[in-house]
Amino acid sequence: MHTLTPMTSTCVRRLHLHLHLVMQPLIIIFIILCGGFAEGASTVGYDVRPDGSVIDRQGEGFFGYGFYSDNHTLAGLKADMAVIGSAGFNIMVVLPDDNEHIIPLLDAADAYPGLRLIWGSNKGAGGQNLPRIYELMSIMRQRRALFGHQIGDDVHSGSPMNGWPASLTDVAMLHREFTTRDPDHPTFIALGSGPDTVFDQQRCSIAGQEIYPVNGGSMLRLVYESSRSCISQAAPFPLSPWTIIQTFNWATNPQQREPTAPEYRNMLYQSLAAGAKGITGYSFSIGG
Repeated sequence: MHTLTPMTSTCVRRLHLHLHLVMQPLIIIFIILCGGFAEGASTVGYDVRPDGSVIDRQGEGFFGYGFYSDNHTLAGLKADMAVIGSAGFNIMVVLPDDNEHIIPLLDAADAYPGLRLIWGSNKGAGGQNLPRIYELMSIMRQRRALFGHQIGDDVHSGSPMNGWPASLTDVAMLHREFTTRDPDHPTFIALGSGPDTVFDQQRCSIAGQEIYPVNGGSMLRLVYESSRSCISQAAPFPLSPWTIIQTFNWATNPQQREPTAPEYRNMLYQSLAAGAKGITGYSFSIGG
């Protein structure tokens, strides 16, 4: 993701209100669209169906709905988890600074039976951390709270991208390696400036389109338009298209601000209307 100013305490309190404002009507919609949230305590493993929806290994539909944590320390991630998990969300994307922290994070997530984690590992500037990451994957594979692995951030057809992997070639290699070593958990990428040539081959199991229109100039309808573009380009593959919506303040000029509660609901409903198979907000932060 972009380097962002962490949410203010006012925004955090407002987002707490947002969580409860949007949950009840959306749960009803999700139940209609995909059979609701999968919350089985023993579920390990997920598959993408031809229509892009996700099912667990018991055949239950899974619509991912949650947040990226904007914390990277173990204490901060656990504090965010306490809010996200208690509010009833089923997805939290964690990007810990220390890869070893994924094990205690999975332990902590067991306190919230409906919550699953997408782990974005610290791969190092040139991928030098991959040997240990592969070891950790073999340990984590049977953990209930693991949903998948984020293998790329701000992915686009340009090079270099944000950090490593630095190119689409790197992303494709990681998708092959991760799915070979852990076929039970999908790979996830966050799409940056646009799909471009990302979908000229299969590079992930789930693609989340980043759409952050509350920036002082863009229209909210961009959420629907960008979601539809991602969905149409992903259609030739067994790939699940998700939408990543804005819950932060760009804070680069005085016209920018956090989305209001009505704007937040608007972006959620646009994502659903477009056909997204999962939704995450970027980002949420309360811990230190």
